[in-house]
Amino acid sequence: MSDFLQAVSEINKIDELLLQQYQMKKITENLEGALIEFKKFNHPEIQELHIGTADARKYASVKVFEQVYKTFI
Repeated sequence: MSDFLQAVSEINKIDELLLQQYQMKKITENLEGALIEFKKFNHPEIQELHIGTADARKYASVKVFEQVYKTFI
């Protein structure tokens, strides 16, 4: 799979979890990409997503900033 298609796939997975009312709770970076933990408010369930492309990692960073910004408004 090309890097572009892989990035689009990873971005879609991030958006899908965010649309299901999950919030990003923890991002762990490593040499192979990033592991993102998603958690719903008042639910013990945690979803983990591994992303490998730089574009998807940048997108996740933007979504974290948006998430934090919304809590201050």
